[in-house]
Amino acid sequence: SGCGIPGIMASRTIEQDNDRRLTIMTATFIPCGAKLPVIALMGGVMASYATGSYEAGGLVAPLMYFLGIVAVLFAAGIAAAFGLRRKMPDLKRPFKVPGVMVGAPVSVVIYLVMMTQLVPEALITGVVWCVLGLVMFGVCTKVYGKPEELDPALVATSEPPAAERAKMDREFRIWTIATVVAVVVAIALYALPMLL
Repeated sequence: SGCGIPGIMASRTIEQDNDRRLTIMTATFIPCGAKLPVIALMGGVMASYATGSYEAGGLVAPLMYFLGIVAVLFAAGIAAAFGLRRKMPDLKRPFKVPGVMVGAPVSVVIYLVMMTQLVPEALITGVVWCVLGLVMFGVCTKVYGKPEELDPALVATSEPPAAERAKMDREFRIWTIATVVAVVVAIALYALPMLL
């Protein structure tokens, strides 16, 4: 969308190529103010139509908005962790995300299954945009050259103190619980109308 363009342009100030690339790939997927009315209308109309209740539309629209943000952050985190594990397996890390090697392929399968549920026009449009993005990437690589390799010394971090580590573990548990709750709520909102 249009409001992602300033975010992409501002990513020029990010020093690390991998961070810059990840920002460029995910910036336009974050729901913004321009997408909010579309999400609200689509969520309201689809949920109301599916359930026969206008109250469901009021719940689904905000849920679509926030789950969109969570999905982008999840996809960016999985992609970054998966990429680092493959490119730098010996890099010393104070924390390793559990199950990345399982989570990344499972996420890809889920997204592919979701794409098969699209109408043909939307699928063709998505494929065309992906091909155009790959062409642009190829042209930019020819013009500007390949990005330099990431220096492991820049990525390596020291082990945090015990108090900081405990705080990080608490935050991780909170995010894990919040993610599980969000998934259960999303599944319930999706499954309940079908069961009733």
